Amino acid sequence: GANTGGASTGGGADTGGANTGGANTGGASTGGVGGGAPGGPLLQSGSGVIPAFKAAPHCEHIDFPKAFQVDDAELSVQASLLYPGSSTTHAATALWVEAITAAGFDACLAEDPNVDNAHGRSRVDWVAYVTDSVASLGFAAGRQALSADPTSECRTLTLPSDLGGTLGVQATLSYPGSLGQGSNASVVWLEELSSSDFRACAEALVDATGAVTSANLDWLAYLQASPAAGFSAGEHDFSGFNDTSCEVVSTGCQGCQNAQVTANHRRRTEATTTFHDSTLVWVEDFASNGDLTICVRETSASNLSHDGHLSVAWLARKQND
Repeated sequence: GANTGGASTGGGADTGGANTGGANTGGASTGGVGGGAPGGPLLQSGSGVIPAFKAAPHCEHIDFPKAFQVDDAELSVQASLLYPGSSTTHAATALWVEAITAAGFDACLAEDPNVDNAHGRSRVDWVAYVTDSVASLGFAAGRQALSADPTSECRTLTLPSDLGGTLGVQATLSYPGSLGQGSNASVVWLEELSSSDFRACAEALVDATGAVTSANLDWLAYLQASPAAGFSAGEHDFSGFNDTSCEVVSTGCQGCQNAQVTANHRRRTEATTTFHDSTLVWVEDFASNGDLTICVRETSASNLSHDGHLSVAWLARKQND
């Protein structure tokens, strides 16, 4: 079943580990992909710098290289936290997005409770897309409003039947407006993933003043063997771990500029009526040879241990827009 109990307090990383998901490198993209409207892109990716901050959660506005030519509500964003060139292990941090418009969005971060109150310079890698139009690029995408529980919720979501093959899914929480500096600090993870559906879960951090009831869960699904638009994809299996665990994953995507990571209990063995503890995932380094140092840690609402079938799906893009 799920792990429950005492708080995490941060700690050193265990480095190393084998990559169990294959890499598939795609070609470079030199601009926004496709056109949602005349002259408008279907998909763009980029990176935004998050300056150092202390104590309070922090939101930073990120502009798209080119404005989308669709209504704001038609757009979704996937986002992941990175520390390029890092030689240390940072505190576990939740990342979510707010105020998505045709011109940009706000990336928001909050450290998990019971870790330090200072956060160094970091980077948010993002992929933005027209939700209902990226099927033409080989993706499936959707948005699910959350409403059942003020602090945590799981939803089973249906995938299109025509994707076929082994799938990967990225998921990010988004809030429709600019709701304040970290009042909605929350984390998202996946419980299962099959060829027809998956279960996505969201939970607010224990010290958050907001709730996940006002959030949207944005997801992006793709074939791991042949993702579109200059992407590579794979999956890495973590063994059971305590506290923070970091492992090096060889993606084969040399010189790639963008990495997305999402935690998934694809290999779970428990009854599907239970769900696991919320798990934070981030990247400590994305080396020029394509090696990702991926870190995972349960939130402080949970205990220090995790079962042995957590996987992390990764999606890397050769060149940002």
